Amino acid sequence: MRIMENTNKEKRKTIYRIIIIIVLLFLLIKGCSIVREELINNNGKDTFNINCKGDNCVKLLEIKDDGKSWKSKTSNEIDIFKKEYINPEDNGIYNFKINNNIKKPVAYSIKFVEKNPNKINLKYRLKQNKKYINKDWMSIDKIAISNSKLIVNENDDYQLEWKWFSSDNDNDVAGIEEDYKIKIIIDSEA
Repeated sequence: MRIMENTNKEKRKTIYRIIIIIVLLFLLIKGCSIVREELINNNGKDTFNINCKGDNCVKLLEIKDDGKSWKSKTSNEIDIFKKEYINPEDNGIYNFKINNNIKKPVAYSIKFVEKNPNKINLKYRLKQNKKYINKDWMSIDKIAISNSKLIVNENDDYQLEWKWFSSDNDNDVAGIEEDYKIKIIIDSEA
């Protein structure tokens, strides 16, 4: 009787081991494909527009990122994410500076426009001169600066913090070739 019980126990152990191995293999294969597929293409760079009212509007503001003037760029492309692909839970900071280069005060506004047809759960916070404009994470199109003023030779430093929060649709947007894009629009007036 004991021999039969031991044989049955051994069979059950063997079956459990096989099930565990199958489950682990499934998880390994599925996990690898999720990691590979959750990349979102950011080949198309983000863009900016500088709009101004009045005479000599081109010289009102100088905007820089990474030490380079936006005016010196060969196109209106900027690189907010600093990498070609982003994944859920990725985060980063895009720094830019706005300088008043004329001999009178300048008022400006900033707004952000997002192209996000697949509803990627990217959220943002914005700091102006090390103080949060919005402390809570929110959609980029909800963030704006209105009628900010710079006196002669003054500047404002901005940090746009971004983070991809995990959501139910992460697997749906996995491996999509369409680019996620942001446009920064700055209007100024002297």
